[in-house]
Amino acid sequence: MSCPLCAAVGFEMFAAYATHKLVVCQTCGLVYQPYDRERDAAALIEEIYDEAWVSLREKYGQVTYLNHTVFNTLLLEMTAPGKGRLLEIGSGTGEFLYMAKCGGWETVGIEPSAASCGYAAAKYGLPLLRSMWSPELAARSGPYDAIVAWHVLEHMERPVTFLTEAASLLEPGGLIAFSVPNRESLMNEIHGVRSPLYTETDHLCHYDLGNVRQLAAAAGLRVHMLFTRQYVYGFEQLLADHPVLDGLSAEQRMGLIARLQGEGRGHEIICVAFPLTDRRAVS
Repeated sequence: MSCPLCAAVGFEMFAAYATHKLVVCQTCGLVYQPYDRERDAAALIEEIYDEAWVSLREKYGQVTYLNHTVFNTLLLEMTAPGKGRLLEIGSGTGEFLYMAKCGGWETVGIEPSAASCGYAAAKYGLPLLRSMWSPELAARSGPYDAIVAWHVLEHMERPVTFLTEAASLLEPGGLIAFSVPNRESLMNEIHGVRSPLYTETDHLCHYDLGNVRQLAAAAGLRVHMLFTRQYVYGFEQLLADHPVLDGLSAEQRMGLIARLQGEGRGHEIICVAFPLTDRRAVS
């Protein structure tokens, strides 16, 4: 299989697991799963994000709220040219979309997991569109002033096509924002090839900052903001897995978070971009 990002055919083995293997592109450095024509993406989603997974939302919902939802809604407020119609691709159990709706956005969400859609409807009154990504389906409610995809692109076998299709649904001046796990994160540094980010069967692509910039360009986008962010909630447990970092003082831990983010080693990569024709986009 050619690289999902740059289409080069040369690769080296990165790691092999019981359920999948990962290779690294010799041209752009993307780590990815070679394409398996027998993979049923929809079935994989239903297998992983089932009722048991959704039932954990009541227990761990605060993690999503603290680590993702509040920050992502603030990011949208800071970067969007104005309130309007918002599409979230991969809405999960609906926390972000609910907050965005409360903040004045007209919201549309697409989510492939039936269990997640049911939870979002019952908990937040959100009628998510249950479907794998479909530009035709999304276009029925478009165009959009903003499109977001939080931790979705790592699940996409054809990320350039996905991002291009999504961006085509934007209103003039609209933005697209997305996040992915950072391959250069402290978690991967601590755990190596046994990192949970690598062993997850549904994580098909693993990006660093350079990969994300290349992805945006390939999709006809210019980057407006690109940075990494370290989660605070759960950081203590991550350090507990390291023989040296576990002994850091509170001040040293604060400094470590600042260094991780300053050096592009935060847990997730966040990108905000506009179509190339939009003058507000900056390289």
